[in-house]
Amino acid sequence: MRKHLLHILIIIPLVIFSSCDLEDNDVIPTNRFTKIYDNNRFDSSITPIDVAQTADGGYIIVNSRRLENTDFLGINVMKVDELGNFVSQTDLADNFVQPIADLMLIGGNFYFLCMDATSLVVHLVAIDDSGAVTDPAAVSGGLFYPLHATIDGTNILLQSYNNDNKETDISIIGTDGSISASQSFTIGSGQGVEEPIIEHFTRTGKSLPFMVGRTTGGTYFFNGFYNFTLSMVFTDLSSGDPNGVLQGQQDDGGLSSALHLSGNTFAVSRFNFGDNYIVPQASIDMGGTTSSVDLSGNQLPELPPDTKVDLLLTEVNSQQVLIYGSNTNSKQILLLAYDASAGDLLGTQRLGFSNPYEISNMTPTADGGLVVVGTTFVAGRFARVVLFKLDESDLVALTSQ
Repeated sequence: MRKHLLHILIIIPLVIFSSCDLEDNDVIPTNRFTKIYDNNRFDSSITPIDVAQTADGGYIIVNSRRLENTDFLGINVMKVDELGNFVSQTDLADNFVQPIADLMLIGGNFYFLCMDATSLVVHLVAIDDSGAVTDPAAVSGGLFYPLHATIDGTNILLQSYNNDNKETDISIIGTDGSISASQSFTIGSGQGVEEPIIEHFTRTGKSLPFMVGRTTGGTYFFNGFYNFTLSMVFTDLSSGDPNGVLQGQQDDGGLSSALHLSGNTFAVSRFNFGDNYIVPQASIDMGGTTSSVDLSGNQLPELPPDTKVDLLLTEVNSQQVLIYGSNTNSKQILLLAYDASAGDLLGTQRLGFSNPYEISNMTPTADGGLVVVGTTFVAGRFARVVLFKLDESDLVALTSQ
């Protein structure tokens, strides 16, 4: 496999956000690059949430930003061009906090969800191709504490938390903020049951892998708290009683990523008391009660305890490929490629050099490549956004080892 060494070039920021190249001089910059986006406020911390490619080949990056006098995180939106060069940025008002993935393209605009810091009500934000941001609009129906959202046709599927009722809410939302369907699921009653959820929001505990989605057969699922435990719950949204539950180990074990493939087959990763496992072919009973421990999988000792795992399905050289992205104990970003049909490991690649790096999200690009957004740390302390762009030949090499 051809390997590319990434060199860091340090520059003094001249604008609010500037970027520095970490690329070889002998590659085509439109196909492959790495950028770190600096900030003229040295002690600020900017952490990416998600990235999406725009019609002009550039990228929208939604970030969280540290705020004074609150544990909640504020919101920053960046636009960069097809070379990764900084174009513009917008800081939303400080009362809008906790931006969540996914960043979704619907009807020509990009959407993400956040909440009001005082009322805790979920708000919807739209961004156009140029990076212009609309004022956040409250979602109707009294939804609070957004956890994860994903695209559902021309609608948005949202997982949120109602702290008054101690319930996980799953809702289908239009881009006008209206709710067409919603169902609630109890997290359990008693002292301390919601503590891991609140600590997730305030960053005083674990960052938990909340997620929501729908299978090709139309079954909805969410990874969240149900009946005292972080579980994968399957539902048709007709009742608060699930169709099936894949139980975790309270907040010490469960799924860290999941992607439906076909029938009862999912690609997942899981964690259990600090250990991390990759399961590219997992058979899950969506109509019964089972345990995530029974999924077994390949343990990866090089991953930190309970680390973030991102997962996507893409096509490389006419082959359906699963790409897992995670972090390593050596502070690099690790990509693992698996055959989507057989579950065989095809190859691995590490991103990052010198500075510590952590993955936030990744998405396929129009040219057959991949863009990975993550965090690096200036002087080992202050979070900055890093964008890795791999081209099609990089993915071919990744899957041909």
